[in-house]
Parts: sequence; structure tokens; C-alpha cells
Amino acid sequence: GKIESAGIVLSEYPPGTAAQRYYFPQRNRIISGLSPLTVVVQAGNRSGALITAELAADQGRDVGAVPGNIDSE
Repeated sequence: GKIESAGIVLSEYPPGTAAQRYYFPQRNRIISGLSPLTVVVQAGNRSGALITAELAADQGRDVGAVPGNIDSE
């Protein structure tokens, strides 16, 4: 289909809106809502990956985790 060959842009903001740090969790909420599974690999306590995992869980999506090195925080 057309999306597979050309991609898609999905945003809550109009075209040309400059990226801002606080937009990323909002974007990830959309992505996690569209995804049946969110997998987190070795994420820090305050990472965007954990924010996305929490958003996915809040949306009733499955969340998986892959542990990192045993010496990692």
C-alpha cells in the first residue's frame, strides 16, 4: 500500500512546528497507542523509553522489558 511505500506523518501539531523537548512524550503516546507491544531495552529511570512504556500500559497495551547488563543501573 501507499503507507508502506511512502510512509506517513502523524502529529498533533501543524506542519512546520519546531521540535520541543516536551513534545516527545506526546508523540510517543501516539506511537504506543498504535503499537500492540512496547519493548523497553535497558532504560534509565527517567528515560523517554520508560515514559513511553507507562503510556502504553495506561492505554492497555502490552509492555515488555529486555534487561541490560547485570552491572548496569
